[in-house]
Amino acid sequence: MNYVTLICISLLSTTFLSLDIVHLRDSSTITCSIVSWSNDGLRITKGAEEEQIVLPWHTVRFIESEKVSASFDSHLSRGELLWRAKSRLLRGDINLALPLFEEACIQLKNSDGADAFLAAEGLLRCQVAFGNVDQSLLPWLLTLKHYENNEQSPFPTLAPILDKDTLLCPYLPPVWSTLVIKNTLSTFSGSQPKLNEITAVLLNGSNAKAQSFQGAHFLQTMYILMDPVHPNYRETLNELDESKVLVTWKVAWATYATAIGLLKQEEEQDAAMLKFAQVASTYGTKNPWIAGAAMATLADQLDKQGLTKASANVRAEMKRVFPNHPLFRKSTRRIY
Repeated sequence: MNYVTLICISLLSTTFLSLDIVHLRDSSTITCSIVSWSNDGLRITKGAEEEQIVLPWHTVRFIESEKVSASFDSHLSRGELLWRAKSRLLRGDINLALPLFEEACIQLKNSDGADAFLAAEGLLRCQVAFGNVDQSLLPWLLTLKHYENNEQSPFPTLAPILDKDTLLCPYLPPVWSTLVIKNTLSTFSGSQPKLNEITAVLLNGSNAKAQSFQGAHFLQTMYILMDPVHPNYRETLNELDESKVLVTWKVAWATYATAIGLLKQEEEQDAAMLKFAQVASTYGTKNPWIAGAAMATLADQLDKQGLTKASANVRAEMKRVFPNHPLFRKSTRRIY
């Protein structure tokens, strides 16, 4: 064997020995070169290809590499946590999935990438399932960032959690208190055109500047309907009455918001009660949070009118139809 042949064999051996092997959770493997890694994923190149690929950590089972260091462990551990959380959510085990998504979302809320998207949308789906409207605000905004970037949902087999045109979550009517909104946005970072318009409406409500994005515009319309002293209140109310093209979830929001606005007017109490009754009787399946909240408001108003028996009957019916409605309990979940 001549000297040149030995050198070639040596170079080839070194090349193959330096390659890394990534074992994925679908039992496949990738022979590659690891370029770098971060919260956003494992960056690799394959063979002679110069294009870099980013593998989400929740898809990686383990890695064979000379580059392996202690910093891999935390990423792989969080990836396993996310994989378990997603598996539990997909099999309907929301109770076990929620705390795992919470933990991952806390760690990744200032990150980008597929793992951060999975953590945000997974947590949003869990919180919505429990009717935790306040705790859903942050994961909704985090999820919205990825939808605005046209990223594919990590749950393609499930019904969309956001409306594709408005980027609003149909199960989250704008009923957050000013304190919840300010506390949530103080921990949130993100700057994209549609997201910025929506956060502007959240912070300023009916007094926000006119918005061009239809999601922010519809959100502001709801705030105006709940504010009978707003200069555009009557005009907005009339436009809503004339509209015949709203989808069901928008009608539910609008009817509930209209009821709240009417309730703030002394001469419109009866009309408000009828609107709340309409919401309670119509949207129990499509939007149980709104329907339950409408029943609770009806019961409160009947109490104020001295109709205690009627109020008790409404509360009993609410308890029967919505036994786990969050208005019956105080959430023990952490605020993050």
